[in-house]
Amino acid sequence: MIARLVDRTGKWLVRRKMATYARFDPTRTCVLVLGAQRAFLDPESAWQRTIKHPVASAVLRTFLEASRTKGWHIVHSPVDLDAAQAKGSSARFFRQQIRLGALDIDRDGGQIPEELRNASDSLSHPYAGLNAFTNTDLAELLEAKDIGHVIIAGGVVNADVDSTARMAVELDYDVTIVSDLVAALSEKDRANTLHITLPRIVARVLTSAELEGAG
Repeated sequence: MIARLVDRTGKWLVRRKMATYARFDPTRTCVLVLGAQRAFLDPESAWQRTIKHPVASAVLRTFLEASRTKGWHIVHSPVDLDAAQAKGSSARFFRQQIRLGALDIDRDGGQIPEELRNASDSLSHPYAGLNAFTNTDLAELLEAKDIGHVIIAGGVVNADVDSTARMAVELDYDVTIVSDLVAALSEKDRANTLHITLPRIVARVLTSAELEGAG
């Protein structure tokens, strides 16, 4: 009985969240892809061996293709791995990954795969910390496109995704997180951020399948 009630309540909440997409102008909607680079997407990379929930390149590509058919803008915001390696990052998260050897830039890991790059409209300046808006041209790029709704995919859910989403909300964007297209170093990080932290900050947290079926 309780399980059925929880299931029905969850489905109702998803339908309610999805209904809001009817009012979004697709020309003012942007999919912001964080850190979609070979170092993070390659199944053989050291990075993918260190984390619990990696982002699947094929699923991300399918989602971007579906987003393109809706008329949504696609903007890639890469991590500046060269700067993180050469200068050191102020973020403890990146320092840890460098020590683990997870940020493998020796194999051209900082590059965005061609099939993903071809699907994008724009490429912002790389970010060297956790917030894709800090010391980049991302805010100006979104303003130039008159974006009002930002959908965030890629990145690490309790690191750059969380930080970037918070800034986007402060900049008065309507923000959606794609729950199955963000990475996590542990199941605890994933559950806490997607089910507790981010729902209190952003407008909605939805799966790629739910977004692909929207409006």
